[in-house]
Amino acid sequence: MGAKVSRVTPERTSVDQGHLIEASPNVPSSKVALPENQAQTLPLPADLTLDFPFFKDPLTVEYFQDSKVILIMRGLPGSGKSHLTKVITQLYPHATICSADDYYSLTGMYEFDPSRLKDAHAYSQAKADQECNKGTSVVIIDNTNVTRWEMIPYVKMGNAYKYVVLLIEPKTPWFKDAEELARRNTHNVSVDLLKRRLHAWQKMSPLYYGWFLNEADTWLLKRVGDAWLERCLEVSDFLEDFMGWSGLECPEDMMKYYQRMEPELLHCTAMFSGRGKVPGSREYERKSEVENALGQAFHLHMIGFFITSRSFGIRVKLTEDQLNVWAQNDFEEEIPALPTRSKHTRRNSDQNPVVLEPRASLISVQQSQEVMAHRMRPLKSEGRRAHITLAFKPGERPMCTGFDAMKVAEFEGRDSQTDLCKVYQVPGGILCSYGKGIWVIYPEIQYVAISLFAGFY
Repeated sequence: MGAKVSRVTPERTSVDQGHLIEASPNVPSSKVALPENQAQTLPLPADLTLDFPFFKDPLTVEYFQDSKVILIMRGLPGSGKSHLTKVITQLYPHATICSADDYYSLTGMYEFDPSRLKDAHAYSQAKADQECNKGTSVVIIDNTNVTRWEMIPYVKMGNAYKYVVLLIEPKTPWFKDAEELARRNTHNVSVDLLKRRLHAWQKMSPLYYGWFLNEADTWLLKRVGDAWLERCLEVSDFLEDFMGWSGLECPEDMMKYYQRMEPELLHCTAMFSGRGKVPGSREYERKSEVENALGQAFHLHMIGFFITSRSFGIRVKLTEDQLNVWAQNDFEEEIPALPTRSKHTRRNSDQNPVVLEPRASLISVQQSQEVMAHRMRPLKSEGRRAHITLAFKPGERPMCTGFDAMKVAEFEGRDSQTDLCKVYQVPGGILCSYGKGIWVIYPEIQYVAISLFAGFY
C-alpha cells in the first residue's frame, strides 16, 4: 500500500507579537509564491469507494497530519466502513479508532450482547475523550452512527477540544442496500434488522459550513491580531476614537475590550444552514461542489484587518474554487436586535493538556505591486462578506462582524473614497478611518494558512 507518512510535531515556541506583523520564525515569509506541498499521499487502486480528499489531495493530507480531526464514520455492517477505517490508519499511523465493538472484544473474542449496548457506547466515548485530551491528531469513531444521539457526544467532544469534525460515509454502491449488506456483513445481521436500521437513518446537518484553521493557526492568528491592534493604539486619532466608544483610557484595558471566540477554532463561514432549517440549505448540501469540497483543505488568504466599535475581524479573499461553495448574502441588510449575552467564554487551555500539539501553517506573503496599487479596493462584490471573527464587543452577536465587513466593502466601493478615508502610515502597512468607528488595516503582506472545508455541528 506504500510507505506510511510520519507526523513530526515541533514544540510550540514563544512569540514576539511585535515581529508577527513582519516576517518571523513563527510567520515565515514567502516573497515568491506559496510553498510546494510535500505531503505524501497513499498509492491507491482506481477504487471510487476510496475517493476522499484525505487520501489523494496532498494539501488535505498535510492538514490532517498537522491538525486535529475527528472522523465520525457512518454505515451499517457490510457497508465497507471498517475497510475504509483500516485504509485511513495505514496513511495516518497516529490515528486511533474508537468503537463500541471493541467493548465486546475485551475478552479476546467478539461476543455481542444487546443488553450492554449502553456500556459499549460509554466505553467508546471514554476512549475518544481520552484520545482527544491527549491531542491525538486523527480520532476515528467507528460505529454505525445511524441516529443523531449516537454522534452528538463526539461532536460536543470535538468542539470542546478544538477538533474539526467530519461525518464520513462509505462510497460503496450498496451503502444502503439491505440485501447486499446482509450478504456482506460478518456479524450475521439479518435483512429485516438492516431494513429497520436504514429506516431509522437520520441526516445530520451542521449549524454552518466554512473553512476551519487548526488550533495552532488559531492561536497564532489571535497573536497577530493583537499585534496589529497594539500598533493601531499608537496612532493618536485611533486611540481617541477607541476611548470614545469603549469608555476606557488605558491601552492595556483596551487590549481586553473585545470578547474572544473561545473555545472555537477560527474559521470563515461559507454558508449558515441552521442545521438544515435555513431556506436553501438542503439544496446547498446536495450541490456537487459542496459534496466534493467537504473534508478538503484550501489555502485561506487573509488580506487585512478591520476594527469597529463592536467587532474585530480579519478580511478574507476567496479563490474561485472557494467562491463555488460560497453562499453567504453579500448584501444582506442587518436587522437590529436586542443585545444578548454571548455563550462564548474564556477558556483556560491548561484544563485540556495536549501531548501532540498541532503545527501552524501560517505564512506571510509579500503583496505584488499590482495588489498594493489597489489595496484599498481589494474585493469584488461576490465574497466581500468573507471574514474571520477574532473578537467582538460583549453583548453583541458574533455575526455583527460580517455586517461590519460589508460596511467596509461598501465604503471601499464608493467613488469618493479618498474624501471619506483618513490614511495613517503605520509600520508594515496603512491604517484607514472611514468614520463612524470603522477602521481598516491594509498590510504590505497577506497571511496564508491551510484550512479545512467542513461543517460545524
